[in-house]
Amino acid sequence: MRTTVTPGVKSLVRALRLLEALREAPEGFSLSAVRTRTNLPKATIHRLLGTLIQEGFVEQANGVYRVGVKAFVVGNAFLAHLDLRSRALPYLFDLRNRSGETVQMAVLENLQVVYVERVLSQSPVAYMKSRVGAVLPAYCTGLGKALLAFAPSDLVQRYLHSVPLEPVTPHTITDRDRFLEEVAGIRRLGYAVDRGEREESVRCIAAPIFNHERAAVAAVSVAGPTERMPWPLEGSAQADLVVQAARQISAALGCPPQAGSP
Repeated sequence: MRTTVTPGVKSLVRALRLLEALREAPEGFSLSAVRTRTNLPKATIHRLLGTLIQEGFVEQANGVYRVGVKAFVVGNAFLAHLDLRSRALPYLFDLRNRSGETVQMAVLENLQVVYVERVLSQSPVAYMKSRVGAVLPAYCTGLGKALLAFAPSDLVQRYLHSVPLEPVTPHTITDRDRFLEEVAGIRRLGYAVDRGEREESVRCIAAPIFNHERAAVAAVSVAGPTERMPWPLEGSAQADLVVQAARQISAALGCPPQAGSP
């Protein structure tokens, strides 16, 4: 069965081919050189290059086209995630070993939680649905709440205006005012807890990870079944372990220590 490619997808594929071709020459290519390397019609190249230039993915100077700064920004985001994972991994394993439970790390992308690393508990973990690469709502996960709480101040309001707080379990916070109170409490406490808000049988403790500019770029969590996790979660030894790991990863990313931090 032959797959039908829509015009929009076809244009996207061609635009990506153009960027791949320009990547081969940092100094840039002439229009004829781009045409030779992509084998695309001249009119199509003109149209796609015009759009890519407008969006900042391609630059033009003296009849030469080269990769633009926007492509660098997008690619650098990927490299930042790689650097984050490589620097964090030893601390994630240490946290798993000390807590005995599954450790996860996530970032906030397009107002959703994206899981970028996971170190499984040596005890059964079949109860947990999250996986590396999974994209989940932020409002009902410990990682998401930790990231929202320490994000720029206007982000939570923007989040609440664009994402409905739908019940996932009986414990999910669905009232906006209560969610704002939860976020304020997370800021005071320094970490977030998930009381079975995404999966009723799972509890979680999550703390933010900061970079050299003290911006929250990720969060780390310990998650386990309700019968193995402490109650209350707040003030527990597990919470102390998560906060300590988050501080260690933050320091590895160049975050200066805060006054009073151990």
